[in-house]
Amino acid sequence: MTKIIFINGPPRSGKDTAGEILRDQLGGELFKFAHALKVGTHALFTVMQGRYGVDNPEFYDDSYYEATKDQSEADMYGITPRAAYIAVSEQLCKPLFGEQFFGRVLRDTIVRREPSTAIITDSGFGHEAVPIVERFGAENCLLIRMWRDRCNFSKDSRNYISLPGIETIDVHNDYSIDSLRVYFAKHAVLNR
Repeated sequence: MTKIIFINGPPRSGKDTAGEILRDQLGGELFKFAHALKVGTHALFTVMQGRYGVDNPEFYDDSYYEATKDQSEADMYGITPRAAYIAVSEQLCKPLFGEQFFGRVLRDTIVRREPSTAIITDSGFGHEAVPIVERFGAENCLLIRMWRDRCNFSKDSRNYISLPGIETIDVHNDYSIDSLRVYFAKHAVLNR
């Protein structure tokens, strides 16, 4: 049975770094709830412009616009990638398919891939985790909440989450990758 690790925390708190450390220590694969949204949004704009195909990295790579997601883009007709993601999510996908839509999409992806451990590094809405917890069981899930000085959700629609019945670990990130490695190596996360 696949083990699930949800990583939750504000921007710049070390979620992706923690995920990479856990992947290296545990094996498994990294996942994001937002992957399908970002790739789908990039594909939508690419197709609208008639530029689809393998030569367009934004069609396939959800990190293509990461560094400029808050800057207006000609590729997105003058809006920011972040605004495009929000519009596609909140005005299209969630009204049509419900607030758990991206959780169901990610659940189905994990089921198809069958990793030993699925490490989800962008958990920020408890309702998105529900389909995954229901499929894999609370006993196979872990929630890690990342805390870091001067990092908060003030410019983000996500927040710290609680998942009833799921073991939860609060990690206070002191800005040291080595200390995170040591913490995870010593902690029960590796013995699950």
